[in-house]
Amino acid sequence: MYKVSQPAIDYLYEREGVHIGAYRPMIINVSCQGINYRVLSFSVINKQEDKVPPAPLC
Repeated sequence: MYKVSQPAIDYLYEREGVHIGAYRPMIINVSCQGINYRVLSFSVINKQEDKVPPAPLC
């Protein structure tokens, strides 16, 4: 977990593609060292199958 500023949250929304529907933000409950937190996470909306990179030419 990280404590982040509002500009950092704005950056994460952009980086995770919330505006294009790639990920959706969600608030989850996390317990750490006996303290409960409500934290921001992101969940993929349309998971694509992982692709193996092509074999090297050499």
